[in-house]
Amino acid sequence: MFQWLSEHNLFNHVKHEEYWIPVSPWVQGTDPESIRQRYIGELVRQDITVCLNSYFSTWSFLSKTFHQAFVKSGRPMLLSSGLRESLVDELEVNTMRELMDAKLPQYLKMQVVHALKKHSDTK
Repeated sequence: MFQWLSEHNLFNHVKHEEYWIPVSPWVQGTDPESIRQRYIGELVRQDITVCLNSYFSTWSFLSKTFHQAFVKSGRPMLLSSGLRESLVDELEVNTMRELMDAKLPQYLKMQVVHALKKHSDTK
């Protein structure tokens, strides 16, 4: 996205930023930054594992379908690449276990790109 906006003649002042966000509350320590990172990790883990389920809980028939939807969203891609269904099932189970155990440092890389649209001086 950064390269596309940088090369596009309708935009200028293109900026690219990266943020590494913990996906579980694994960060140790009692200092303010560790507490903040642990809180962020808990929120992201909830978003991955619970929030989609809560959003759709009004429709009970959809509730189970959308539970842990973030993790399961990669399933079609993995299966279409030739992986056995049993292996994909194992990957999903182990992913959820790692998120819930919060023992290993895991991050989500968020990239932000923004730019200003050039103004035309036509009258």
